[in-house]
Amino acid sequence: MKKKKAKKRLLELIEKLQKNFPVSENVHLYMKCMRNRLGRTIYSEKKNYQIYINPSSDYEHQVDILMHEWAHIRVIDEMIHNDHGAAWGIELAGIYKSIHHDFRKKIK
Repeated sequence: MKKKKAKKRLLELIEKLQKNFPVSENVHLYMKCMRNRLGRTIYSEKKNYQIYINPSSDYEHQVDILMHEWAHIRVIDEMIHNDHGAAWGIELAGIYKSIHHDFRKKIK
């Protein structure tokens, strides 16, 4: 999938995530090659979240990275700072279930 089309689809997914799993601040998506990282989220001085996804991954993996990073934002919003702890896992499971539930309906 072309980079522009992939980013457009990821931005659409962000809209869906914001609707179903809201976060307190705006989220910006950046496609950036990163050494030794597939994704990263930072909270900027401009009071927004910035999600970075390595464009060298295939689209399906980029979707997984986005959901992973969104779960981090949700946990940060709740002031739970255990990177991959139980609260993060619960958020990620809810996000995956929501996104992949629609997918299972389409393939039946």
